[in-house]
Amino acid sequence: MKLKKLAQTYKKVWDLDEAFNPELQMISDEEHNKYIEECIKKEDALIKLQEDKHTMANLKEAALAYEAPQTLNIADLEVVSTDLDVQEKSGTNKDGEDFSYNVVEIEGKQYRVPNSVLTELKTILEEKPELKKFRVKKTGQGLQTRYTVIPLV
Repeated sequence: MKLKKLAQTYKKVWDLDEAFNPELQMISDEEHNKYIEECIKKEDALIKLQEDKHTMANLKEAALAYEAPQTLNIADLEVVSTDLDVQEKSGTNKDGEDFSYNVVEIEGKQYRVPNSVLTELKTILEEKPELKKFRVKKTGQGLQTRYTVIPLV
């Protein structure tokens, strides 16, 4: 829509130029259209340059907008599908020891899947292999954290 208005504006300018400069009346419609297209391309390039310049942030803005990547917990989800792909990730704890953990990714966010959830889900799936959805309830904190897998119909 913006380009159409821009083309109309360039046509009006061209028409005025033709009225004051008889030599421009000799130019074909094809050359006239090329001129308008070139003007539109130049305008687009200027707009893009301004947008690119506007989207750059200084260090302060970048720092204020920064969100550290974090892994959420599968218990944070209302419903979990058994068809989600599980990825194994690795990290280092505060003592410098390596460890691995499982995550599922939903809408660009990663959710940690504790081994106890996988163990409990395995038990449920052995009895009910057609299970498609479940929920995880988390209780306790730290070393006292417990997860309960709740099958959904």
